This record gives sequence, structure tokens and C-alpha cells, in this order.
Amino acid sequence: MRTFLKRTLIAPAVLLLVSLPGVSASADTAVTFINIGPVSFTNLNTGATVSCATSILTGDARPFPDPVITFNTASFQDCDGDFLLFHVTASGLPWGFYSTSYDPTTDTVFGQPNDTSVRVEASDGCVATVSGSVSASYANPGGTFSLNGGGTLEVKATNGLCDPSLINVGDQYEAQGDYQASPMVVIRP
Repeated sequence: MRTFLKRTLIAPAVLLLVSLPGVSASADTAVTFINIGPVSFTNLNTGATVSCATSILTGDARPFPDPVITFNTASFQDCDGDFLLFHVTASGLPWGFYSTSYDPTTDTVFGQPNDTSVRVEASDGCVATVSGSVSASYANPGGTFSLNGGGTLEVKATNGLCDPSLINVGDQYEAQGDYQASPMVVIRP
């Protein structure tokens, strides 16, 4: 009898756990996003690229209305490019991920983190500030947050030590990279 009762109670519980795709963001849910592969920042004017091997974003996911994700911290580590090492520091936090559309076929929210800003310090002494918005998406299946390139990232300031063949005030940038959400959250309109 006990064995039958255990099997009767355990099987539905296992089925329920296996079928849950993620935590529904019905209220603010703390979430950490860890990069899957490098996160890169490419200068669209000069072609120079900074690639970071490690990046972690933390914040809160919530149901609509916007912002559907608020990033409270952002770190970028082990960054290099064009024979230089870089230290990339996030500023102007928190950053909000504002939705612009939802595709029910792919169960993906599209939008952009607005007012993002980073300070980039290169090993040659160059210091630059890049800010603007980033084109991004969050795919509910799999819990993947992606920086999709595009947006309005622009170099706002540099010091006198920056190589003009790599970076100049007014240059446009795009950011690309994928992050895995933990816990995996579900965000839908």
C-alpha cells in the first residue's frame, strides 16, 4: 500500500517539475544573466572590436508594463581586442529593458535597454565613454537574453590618448552576445 501511495504521489510531482519551463515573472523576480560565449562591442566606423570573455548581469524581471527587466549590476571581465587589454565598467545603472514587440510564434520579447553606458579603459591609456540604447531580445524558451547589435550606442567622450584609427567621439557601436537567465523566467505581455 505504501509503495502504491508513494508512486501515486511522486509521479505527478515529477511530471509537474519536468513540465515547468521557467518561473513566471508575475511579480519582481531576482534573476542573474551569465554570458554564453563572448560579449562583443564593435565600432561600426573603424571596425575595432572589444570582446569580453565573462559578463554577468543581475536584476529583476517582472510582467508588463515596462521595463520588463531592470539590470542593477553589469560586469564585463577578461576583455581584449586590437592587441590591447580593456577594462569595461558599467555606469548609469540601473538599466531598463523596455519591450518594443512580442512574437508569440517564437515566444520572444524584443526591445532595448535604454540609457546604457560603459567606460572603456584600454591598456594604452585610452579612456572612452560609450552610451545609448542596445537592440536586444529575451526568448522565453531557453531563457536567453540576447544583445542583437543595432541600437544607438555612441562614443560620447575620449581622452587624448585614444588611437583615432580605433575610436573617435561620435563613432557608432553595436553590442552582441547571449546570456542565460538563472532562474529561467517567463516574460509575456
